[in-house]
Amino acid sequence: MAIETFEDNFIELGKNAEWKDKVRGYALGSWVQGGANGVDNVPIKDLADRTEFLKKEVDTIIGLSPGGFLTAHDFGTDNPTQQMLTDYALSQIGGDDPLRIWHFTRVKNLFDDNIWILTNTPNTVPPIFEWTNNGPEIIVTGNTSVFENEPILFASDNDRRKVIIRAGTKIELGDKTFFPHEDVELIVPNILDTGNIANGRDYYLHLVPGGDYLDIVASLLKPAPAGLNPADVKTLGGLHTLCANAGSGMTYVEGGETKQHPLNGYVASDILPYSVWCLNHIPYSEPEGMVFIPSLDFWCDIYLQSGSGKNTKSAYQGAATRSRQYVDHVEDMFCVKKALLSDEEFAAAMLGSNEQTNVAGSSDSTLTANGTGGKSDTVGRRMISIYGVEEGCGLLYQWLASTTTGQTGSGWQTQNGGKGSMYPYIYALLAGGGWSVGADSGSRCRYAIYYRSSAITNIGGRGRSRTRR
Repeated sequence: MAIETFEDNFIELGKNAEWKDKVRGYALGSWVQGGANGVDNVPIKDLADRTEFLKKEVDTIIGLSPGGFLTAHDFGTDNPTQQMLTDYALSQIGGDDPLRIWHFTRVKNLFDDNIWILTNTPNTVPPIFEWTNNGPEIIVTGNTSVFENEPILFASDNDRRKVIIRAGTKIELGDKTFFPHEDVELIVPNILDTGNIANGRDYYLHLVPGGDYLDIVASLLKPAPAGLNPADVKTLGGLHTLCANAGSGMTYVEGGETKQHPLNGYVASDILPYSVWCLNHIPYSEPEGMVFIPSLDFWCDIYLQSGSGKNTKSAYQGAATRSRQYVDHVEDMFCVKKALLSDEEFAAAMLGSNEQTNVAGSSDSTLTANGTGGKSDTVGRRMISIYGVEEGCGLLYQWLASTTTGQTGSGWQTQNGGKGSMYPYIYALLAGGGWSVGADSGSRCRYAIYYRSSAITNIGGRGRSRTRR
């Protein structure tokens, strides 16, 4: 066989880019048949198919052209035709061989920064190219992103211990780039740096070096997973786990319609879906112990306030901060880049909580003994909103940001902190209901008889944060 013919046959054999699980061999005792598809070329053909398939997969993953990310181009319109995209792709590879551009080839349209992806395989006769608009590219550098419409990290709809990294996310770490062309599913308990997944805890997802690749590790440690230098990792986001079983059979009413509580069936250590945060979906404050409230676009503390000043926290089994003036709670929240909730924010965050009931035992004994989180009401229902906010109704009243001028009293009234007095008495609105309020408790319960300077044992606080932009 002439050298030219051999090369021609090899190129022909390698065009079928399909993975073969097994490489066929020669059958002993059989006659050998020549030709491109003959028995003598079958093993070569299988190996060539494997090589071509793997080359395309590798090029797609690491973003090389052809077959990966082509040079960006301004097509002059936000809706380029299929032919425009195909012609440009062919021009970039320096030829008209359709087999040099393949499934998942990408190109950014500089006209609107949207990514177009080849969503079929062009190994057809004649070749058919179909491109799909995948929306803006997600490029994260440090703690900023040019893609703000969709979080790069979100909870799975079908697995309560799984999170998903969105396809198209592009994050650089050292000399390597994390750039998946399909959604990446992560089972959090399987990627922990140590131990088993725990209830009521904050976990961080870190991108870490892993030899020739980049790995993702879940950890209770914020700077970096155990044994790694924070300078060598990048934190992609995090999540909070449910502190206690949610039970079943919970319903709530929204807009006059009775609905099933989305946390029915959740058990301790499952991921709270609305607690998942990431580099382009994160509160202005630190994200620990918070959930996102989409109806009003803010983040709310899962737990009643514990600690004060710079140690103010939302933490499972925290010692609730109470018997404290309104003005002190306000300043506590300032110290951690938060504020008290407004009237409407409280109603939104507590949607789906227990209504017209208070905590089991109708006293503060469970709060004193066990701290914040995980409690049930007098009928055995968990005190939890549809977003995972704990004990918003029927345990402690919570100061709201809303205040009103009263008409009683005379003269200036002293407030804590030495930062000014008030005149006359000014009331601050309370919400949710206390441990013995019973049928008057609920997400719309409001109480307005206490002054800003009042410090009562059944009044606490809860923080909120705006979304970081």
